[in-house]
Amino acid sequence: MHPFSRAGFTLIEIVVVIAIVASLTGLLSANYVQYAEEKKLQQEVINLKTVLTLARTKSLAGDIGTYPCGNFYGYRISSDLPNRKINTHLCCGDGCAGGSNAAYQTGSYTIPESITVRTNFALAFLSFAKGTDLAEDLVIELKNTSIGKCAFIRVSKVGLIEAAPLYRC
Repeated sequence: MHPFSRAGFTLIEIVVVIAIVASLTGLLSANYVQYAEEKKLQQEVINLKTVLTLARTKSLAGDIGTYPCGNFYGYRISSDLPNRKINTHLCCGDGCAGGSNAAYQTGSYTIPESITVRTNFALAFLSFAKGTDLAEDLVIELKNTSIGKCAFIRVSKVGLIEAAPLYRC
């Protein structure tokens, strides 16, 4: 046996391998965090679009559930940004403005902390295919503050709902 033969790795070789593995792990974890935050924003767009679509569908069908509503007006969706809520109301009478008109809260949706709704809004989907009460199309913008990406949902005057892909904002 040769006196300089070795059966293992030197300390330098081990340190170099550990440094390479640590660098790759750092890169992968940074990309994963961004990916997870993008998915969180995409999920919130889907959630809000689902709330809007459900209100539209119930308005089209004239669905009042078990609420006492003699003259069904539609469903109103409104943002309560200080409380991070999106609220849904069933409206009876001539509108959803309150006062003598009956408005029953049928749902409330909480927006996660890392997501910001940048548009304060209120709209009503009117009963039996009458569209919305919007004077012009509504654009609801959502932002994930931890990655600086946004997405928006557009609601047209006739009640069409569409979501756009994520973009840097």
